[in-house]
Amino acid sequence: MQPIHRIPAGYEEAFPGEAICIYCGMPKEVLDHALPYSKKDLPQALTRALVPSCRECNALLSNSLQGTLTQRIEVAKERLAYRYRKVLRTAYWSLEDLLDLSENLRHQVMYNLSLKRFIEDRLAFDYFLWIELDKPDDLLPAIK
Repeated sequence: MQPIHRIPAGYEEAFPGEAICIYCGMPKEVLDHALPYSKKDLPQALTRALVPSCRECNALLSNSLQGTLTQRIEVAKERLAYRYRKVLRTAYWSLEDLLDLSENLRHQVMYNLSLKRFIEDRLAFDYFLWIELDKPDDLLPAIK
């Protein structure tokens, strides 16, 4: 039988923008164990530190353990950038150059540029700036 995880008291106050992923700004789909549940050597109370996350960021972080929430956000962004590294290397095209391409190739280049901008926005997202919070690591107990 799977253990039941309850949303901890104070969750709504700690994450006022809880409808979005704390890592990239996408819509929240799951609650991420910021201190992975799979780490059996951590006290059970710590493994219930839940933060809003999209499925992709949750999967990218998997059971990795970071000391602070700020470090976890940095790791999520590094892994997201690595996953989309080819798209992020897409060169920008001038309108004149795009018009010189065939219609199918132009659509493909425009799609890649759109995806690149979308991923760049996710990588640039700063949850704590978005909710105007100064001390992000106060939300998660530090691991020593």
